[in-house]
This record gives sequence, C-alpha cells and structure tokens, in this order.
Amino acid sequence: MQNLTGIWEGEYSLLDDTLEKPEMEYHSFKLELKDVDCELSGRCFDLTLEDEPSTVNGFHDETGLISFIKKYRRLIFTDDIGNYFGDDTIDHPDINYYGRYNKKEDVFEGHWEIHESEEHIGLQEEFVDRYFNGQWFMRLIKKHL
Repeated sequence: MQNLTGIWEGEYSLLDDTLEKPEMEYHSFKLELKDVDCELSGRCFDLTLEDEPSTVNGFHDETGLISFIKKYRRLIFTDDIGNYFGDDTIDHPDINYYGRYNKKEDVFEGHWEIHESEEHIGLQEEFVDRYFNGQWFMRLIKKHL
C-alpha cells in the first residue's frame, strides 16, 4: 500500500433515531493526513461543523486495512432544530473508524462507531450502553510528497 499522506475527502452516514421518523444523515469531511511508516495522524474538518476540527490518529497496513480514531476537543451536540453546539467542559468520546481499501473504486471505505453513553439501571449492577454508528468512505484528492 502506498503512503497515504495527502488531502482526502469523504462522507459518513449517521442514522438519527431520536426523531419520530428516523432519518439517515450524510456528512462530508476533509482530512489532512500524514503517514509515517504506516502510522497516521492529522486533522479532520466536518463540513457541517466548520469551526470544530478534530484530530485523527491511527494506522494502515500493506493489505489495505485502515483504522483510526477521530477526536473532537469538546463535546458536540445538536438541538431539536439542527443547530450545532459545543460544550468545553465535557470531552467528546472517541470515534472509531475502520475499513479497507477498495481498489476498484479507489477509495477507503468502512464503518465507524462511537460509544455515546452508559446508563446505570436499577439497584443491580446493570448498565445499558448507547452507540452510534454508520458507514464512511474517503478518496485522495491531493497527494503530498
């Protein structure tokens, strides 16, 4: 697999199941990625959240596998009408991305997952976890040397 340093553009999907009729949302992103010996680092900009860059750290291997964690500097959330807000007092949970290179389409594609919350239920030691997940892809648009 070649060096992945460059600018990538992509999209991820998210099922908003908090609505009366759940809807699939699609968000575009731009990723400035640096690849040193298959170790990845960089910055990601979700076009929906232009003032909320995130960091990316992960790896890829020669078989086309890719895995990285995207992390915002603060908790990001939306209100009932779709406005985005940030809370500087709460850390954003890690967003785990994993996937493979699709040679035919010349993209990386895969799944992402975020563990949003854990709720303690009743007097017993029972917990309920809440996750969000979806699919993603990204394509190289500018190679850096």
